[in-house]
Amino acid sequence: MTASARRRAERLRARSRLLVAHDTARGGDAAADAALALWRAARRPHPPAPARLERDLAAARAEAAEVAGWVLFDAGHPGARRATREAHALAAEAGDTAMDAFALTNLALQELEAGRTGTARAAAAELLERPGLSGRTALLARVRLARALARGGAAGAALAALGRARAALEDSRTARDPAWTWWVDEGEVLGHRGLALLALGRPGAALEALLDAVALVEAQPNGARGALFHRVSAVGAAAAAGAWPECAAVLARIPAAAAGVESARNRRRLRVALLRLERAPRAPGHVRELARGAARYAAARPGGPAQAESPRS
Repeated sequence: MTASARRRAERLRARSRLLVAHDTARGGDAAADAALALWRAARRPHPPAPARLERDLAAARAEAAEVAGWVLFDAGHPGARRATREAHALAAEAGDTAMDAFALTNLALQELEAGRTGTARAAAAELLERPGLSGRTALLARVRLARALARGGAAGAALAALGRARAALEDSRTARDPAWTWWVDEGEVLGHRGLALLALGRPGAALEALLDAVALVEAQPNGARGALFHRVSAVGAAAAAGAWPECAAVLARIPAAAAGVESARNRRRLRVALLRLERAPRAPGHVRELARGAARYAAARPGGPAQAESPRS
């Protein structure tokens, strides 16, 4: 059974890599079926193998479940949370602390976007309490914690966590940073800083951070999906701030930015942002017209289940 376990681990890792590439290029909707198939493959029982190979196979299964969970989250699939929890458990079983941490950061984000702020805060805090946490992993955990604190109205603690995260960007990456942290960069931190500021009722400062995030991310290879995420956030911030020229500029780019990106999560978030704009009594007519164009993307395909995010968030 030794060769069988080794081959299975190799196949799972190869499929995980392909799914990540597909998701990065086109978004979660396009990869959801493949994600479900990979998750099923990771859950399939297997014959016993030597302890070392059992741990390696558990690590490969954890990676597959984590990738599947992320793709399903982007696609608005209700199985996302369960897949990510399984990834967390499998990584712990394998002793894979890097994948365990990755799954926990993703769980924190999923809980946050589902409105379970306390659970999100607890997950991020749990991660930060772990000894020997790598710099980039700690940075991401602080970003997750800051978002949860901001949603709960703890402005001072949220801004302090964001400040520590941004300061940590100055530190060089080290060999201790897991491979998956390659995307934890200034654009990521700025985007979540903007969302935290928006939750704290500071839409002008939020808009500035979000536009900076757009500029940084869209210049990156394969940055289309990330840039769209920050543009959608910027629509809500601009509407809340009454910054109509900026709102118009962002809305005008949504159709082109969304081309080829199939993401129920982004469509749901755009619907929330457009609702904020619709409720703004002073929104000019040309901005409302641009919003109708953006709404065609938001309604292009059925989104995921409604999540607890409101125009006040």
